[in-house]
This record gives sequence, structure tokens and C-alpha cells, in this order.
Amino acid sequence: MIRQMEMSLTTGAGAGSNCMVPPMPTSPGGVPTNPMQSGTGVVVTATDIPVKGKVMTDLLVASLSCDLTRVATMQWADSEAKFILNFDPLNMPDHHHAYQHEKGFQPDALFKIYQWYATNFAYLLQKLDSVKEGDGTTLLDNTLIFWISEIQKPDDHGQTNMPFVLAGKAQGKVRTGRWIKIQSQPHNNLLVSLLNIFGGTDTKFGDPMFNTSTLTGLT
Repeated sequence: MIRQMEMSLTTGAGAGSNCMVPPMPTSPGGVPTNPMQSGTGVVVTATDIPVKGKVMTDLLVASLSCDLTRVATMQWADSEAKFILNFDPLNMPDHHHAYQHEKGFQPDALFKIYQWYATNFAYLLQKLDSVKEGDGTTLLDNTLIFWISEIQKPDDHGQTNMPFVLAGKAQGKVRTGRWIKIQSQPHNNLLVSLLNIFGGTDTKFGDPMFNTSTLTGLT
């Protein structure tokens, strides 16, 4: 499947001049770090993390622009994110989970980490916005990106005030440039609304205890 995708990119299938092969990645090198990522046995070379993230972002955008897929998911790490953050611009001696609560809740360090993730999120949006569509819009205009972290309050795994970011206009179906505070609604309501934006007709998703309706006010 990977080879088929590579060949499709090479032949420029699907989207004409917008379908561009991403450049060959280069690695800054580095020494594998300990501990291994969440005990899976996969040695993580921390200095490669930013490079890998950029490569995966470029592949994601290329896959959308070449019309090889209409849906893509990108995850920077598993739930514990145990790769050492000793790369620029973070240059921190420990891993994300340590600053969340493993070695005490450290909000200043977490702000710096999430700011770095936000910079990479902005890179994704810029790449999408650089792809011009035939009608004068951009790939970002015609896409909806859902950015999420699995917890809101790292010291106790709180999930009662979750921050979600939506970017892109989904062909004008979502109004952007807003900050909305939603109270007393489960986030599954948002997921149902996203499904409906893309043409799905379901009114419920997941455990009925955590889904009451759709989330109004997105459009």
C-alpha cells in the first residue's frame, strides 16, 4: 500500500499541478534516547522527532492535494509521549509526560511544549493554504482540521473543560475566527456536528450518556 501511494504521487494522479511529490527528508542524526517509547521496544531518536513530524505533515498535505484520500489523521505521540524533548527550540531534558504529572505538574514547561506543537499545527495550515484550487480557493478553504489533546488538566487527567481547535472552512460550512465557550455539553455533540457537516445524517455518536444532540453555532 505504501508503494502504491508512492507511485501515485510520482505519476501525479488525481489533481494535476497541485499533486507534488514532497522533497526527500534529511535527518539531523542523533543518538537514540532512553527510555524507549512507552516500553514498546521502539527506540526513539528524539532529535528526529521534528523531522518526522514535518515529513508526515508534508505527506498528509500531498495525499489530500493529490486526491489520494479525503480524510487523514496525524498523531505526534502516544498517550504518554515519552520521547526526550532535547531538540530545538525546546531543549528540555525530559519527556512531555514528566512535566504533566510524572514529576509534578509544571505548567510553565507545558506552555512551552504546547506552543511548539502549535507551531507545527500552524505549519500544517500554511501548507494547506499554499495549495491553490482551480476555483481560486485553497486546500485550507475546502478542508476542516480538528486539533485535539486527549486531556485538559494533565495533573489529574481532567476532561471537563477540553480545548478544541477547528481550522479551515470546509467549503464555507464553518465560520472561523472565533473563540466559543461551550458549557455543560459532551464533546460527542461536536463530533456529531462534524459528521453532519460532511453529509452524515446520524444524530448520535458513542455512549448515549455522553451525547445529547448536535453542537449548534458552528456554521
